[in-house]
Amino acid sequence: MENRQIALLLFALTLIIAFIAWSYDNALNEIVNTQCTHGLSCPMHATIDAQRNLAISLIALLLIASGLIYFWTPATKIVKEVVYREKRKSETKPKLEGDEKTVFELIAKAGGSMYQSEILKQTGYSKAKVSRILDELEEAGLVERKRRGMANLVVVK
Repeated sequence: MENRQIALLLFALTLIIAFIAWSYDNALNEIVNTQCTHGLSCPMHATIDAQRNLAISLIALLLIASGLIYFWTPATKIVKEVVYREKRKSETKPKLEGDEKTVFELIAKAGGSMYQSEILKQTGYSKAKVSRILDELEEAGLVERKRRGMANLVVVK
């Protein structure tokens, strides 16, 4: 789970605990007010105040924890993201020339996917040559061959 998801779950749990504490406090106040005959000097009022302060402290602690978790991002994650972005910027797409360019453009014009046998028919290249060209295009990360029964479907990535 991501930090933000954990924080949101903790926040939701805190709201539930706050509602339960508020309901309990109201019920306890009602009981003490009807049962206690000593007025405000009754020891039960001190107990209610102590329980209320404890509940408020717990809720505040949970809110602070969920806020810290929500906004805290580990430094390693930030470094990894920066390195990943720099790596992506430095990567350049391979320049296609000759037969590779012809085959790639043929697949792209066909809507981004084409059977390998259809590439053979349209280019007139041998099976071995088309296979080598597709191997190079796959290695460059430009296409992917997917097996469909006895045939290969070549898809542009």
